[in-house]
Amino acid sequence: MPRLRAKRTASTVRASLAALAVAVALLAASTAGASGSGGKFNPPKAYYLSVGDSLGFGLQLGKLSALIAAGTYTPDAFNTGYTDDFAAQMRLIRPDQQVENLSCGGETTDTMINGGCFFKSHYGLPIHVDYSGAQLDAAVDFLRSHRGKVSPITVSIGGNDAAGVISDQCNFDPSCIAQSGLKQHLRHNLDHILGALRGAAPDTEIIVVAVYNVFKITNPSSDDLWNQNYVQVASDAAARNKARFANAFDAIHTTDQICEFTFLCTSGDAHPTDAGYQVIANLIWSVSGYDRLTQH
Repeated sequence: MPRLRAKRTASTVRASLAALAVAVALLAASTAGASGSGGKFNPPKAYYLSVGDSLGFGLQLGKLSALIAAGTYTPDAFNTGYTDDFAAQMRLIRPDQQVENLSCGGETTDTMINGGCFFKSHYGLPIHVDYSGAQLDAAVDFLRSHRGKVSPITVSIGGNDAAGVISDQCNFDPSCIAQSGLKQHLRHNLDHILGALRGAAPDTEIIVVAVYNVFKITNPSSDDLWNQNYVQVASDAAARNKARFANAFDAIHTTDQICEFTFLCTSGDAHPTDAGYQVIANLIWSVSGYDRLTQH
């Protein structure tokens, strides 16, 4: 699909991405949600690889809409996400580290494996690092071509899958969700993704980031559905694949916290504010164990 021209498509992109926001994986967290169980510790190396959805990309819908309307969209404008903030923290240890950010807005586990990233295939919007085909293939190729030089890898994926079933397909009906096979599908795909990354980088530190309940404002009673059908599945997958787990669901749980660290209560955008992205980075930093390398 050819790239969309900003002035002609600004309203279309804005409307579509506003709907996407509910489904896009989001985080705002503190160290209270950190868990390093089952992971491998490997200090920062020459490259940091960030993969996943719009959270890893650093998306904020208000900024996106403004840039598209002005005809000035560039992925470089999205430099306040957790990928950037975490990278800045690691430069205290590894000043020369380079960032390879493959994350793509609207990505699901299916599109990560098979291709069809939302930003690229539907809107023709460039992302931080261009590649053809599926994001997972690009990540594995990067790891193989930079063998022994990549650590850590952060992975934020699966929130869109869960949101699509829990809300759109099943309207928060537990029986429908159970019958949908969501948990089994996520388990299979997360094992596929994390297994491929682990196979290409056996000793690299991998950190899986689970999203908080993006329906907390519109459906406050949905916490158990979100936790059981996504967060716990992601936690188990991380443990099976020797990855660390950053649990933002536990850390960002109240309405006040969600309103403070995302745009949900002001504009309906579930993506984090700059402050929210920073606390996500702080969570990942805590999970990584890298703080021990700054202590003398």
